[in-house]
Amino acid sequence: MTQSPPSFGHSAQGKINHAECDGLGVELHILLSDSPVVLSVSSGVEALLGFTPDNFMAGHISLPDRIHPEDDDLASLLFLNLDSPVYGGFPIRLRQANGQIRIVRLDFEKSSANESGVILRLILKDAKALFDIENASADIHFKYMMDSTDDFICFKNKNHVITGASQALASICPRVDHWADLIGQTDYDLFPEEFADKCYRLEKLIYSGIPSVNVEQEYVQVNGVNGWVNIRKYPIHCDRGEIVGVFGVSRDITERKIFEEALKKSEARLTLAQRMSHLGNWELDLISNVLWWSEEIFRIFEVDLKRFKPSYEAFLAVVHPDDRAVVSSAYLNSLKSKIPYEIEHRLLLTDGRIKYVHERCETVYDSAGNPLRSVGTVQDISDRKRLRLEGTDMLRRIESLILQMDDRTVAVTPQDNITARSDDGAGTLSRRHLDVIELIAAGLTSAQIAARLNISQTTVITHRRNLMRKLGLHSAAELTAYAIKNKIVAC
Repeated sequence: MTQSPPSFGHSAQGKINHAECDGLGVELHILLSDSPVVLSVSSGVEALLGFTPDNFMAGHISLPDRIHPEDDDLASLLFLNLDSPVYGGFPIRLRQANGQIRIVRLDFEKSSANESGVILRLILKDAKALFDIENASADIHFKYMMDSTDDFICFKNKNHVITGASQALASICPRVDHWADLIGQTDYDLFPEEFADKCYRLEKLIYSGIPSVNVEQEYVQVNGVNGWVNIRKYPIHCDRGEIVGVFGVSRDITERKIFEEALKKSEARLTLAQRMSHLGNWELDLISNVLWWSEEIFRIFEVDLKRFKPSYEAFLAVVHPDDRAVVSSAYLNSLKSKIPYEIEHRLLLTDGRIKYVHERCETVYDSAGNPLRSVGTVQDISDRKRLRLEGTDMLRRIESLILQMDDRTVAVTPQDNITARSDDGAGTLSRRHLDVIELIAAGLTSAQIAARLNISQTTVITHRRNLMRKLGLHSAAELTAYAIKNKIVAC
């Protein structure tokens, strides 16, 4: 993309002669052929680029090689286009002998040189030397604005030379005390080359006809710490409508970027925590009827984050048909009563699988009592529910085994000092039954007996129930009396 496209005409002799006579230009003549040859170089090239004329004449230094890579479009215009004769001018970036970039104003003219090729005549001027600092704006309002604003403001001419700037911009430039010190400088004099390249690239876009650019860029602050700046650039037009410069206004957004980065990390941690706990959160805007889900809810419901649009109706469609009425009723009743609720219900997935979820919800109301939004969580408890069901099934089997064991007798040795068979002919009691009877008679609760015997409280209750049934008793007092009567416990 060519910036500030040159205007071509029939003759450029007047312009070239002026450039040659004012003493500021460096003149080169190059024969364009299959192997370009430098015919002459004026002595000022050493002051401009740091190379002697002999360096170019001997072929040790090639001017095309000194052109900034992003200005290759201009290099092609100069050295590869052999069409006869054209002329023009534009700013271009050249790398000096010291490795630094210098912006120069380049005027060129091409003319035929019989059959030997085309003669390219170049006039190179330091872009900064072309700016008249003495005639820079001295308007008091302009100066007040430049001194007071917190924004980084910069005006540049078409050669990318700064013609005005704010004090805020001066404050981030090393070795600069006042914004007036920036006038006549280029970005390559003030900033690292990488950052200056980015700014120059944006300005080329403006010169190509784009009405404005707005980007965020990282930069190195005066204290050496990386910061962020939002850069906006606009064209400056003359009365004829031509672009004669660029106006840029930038704002430090480092704090905002730090906050955004912290927020991203926090959201990433929250997403990870929700994924690990299978817990998602949601929010329903009751004014706009827009439902938002966290990523984990999409995973729980096993629907595509990009294609599935959450809504209350879409949510109910995934709820198991037998649970929909209960779930909907729980939510609507909560809206009316203004009391938060929680509920367990099932999801019926598209492949027929069933999931169990635990849902919590509460609603936010305005001062008039009108509901504004509902917020809640959904947790996948399928594994917990499965374990609970498996545990219940296991308890049933244990109780069945206990019942079978209750009908069996155990041998009780004389050392036990207990009559194993009751006088009323209730049958022989098991060792575990005798332990339970003894502890009940001692006044222990089911929970205390469970802890003493290292068994579940449910098992203790099952033993108690079986003992009552087997012995025809109806209370703990009767069971205690039975234990004393049959010498299971001492009086």
